[in-house]
Amino acid sequence: MTLTFKGTEEAALPGHLKVTGVNAGRLGIALLDTDGSSLLKPGASHNKDQGEKVTGNSLELPFGAYVVATPEALRTKSVVPGDYEATATFELTYR
Repeated sequence: MTLTFKGTEEAALPGHLKVTGVNAGRLGIALLDTDGSSLLKPGASHNKDQGEKVTGNSLELPFGAYVVATPEALRTKSVVPGDYEATATFELTYR
């Protein structure tokens, strides 16, 4: 089974989800793969396209996420307090 996140990428941060709200164009959301450290880019399958073998009745997939400022936002110190969000959908593929 593989899981693929899909969403709009931030142009200034390839591989990161675009945010909307007060920091649109200044921040991106990085998704972490199940190893806890590898960037999982939108459109790529988890575990380096290897997926997971499903055995038993359940499977835990411990993904993570963190916020990243764009290079321009860092240079100009233009990130402001306020609400922002990003949207991702996921697709499960059974092999």
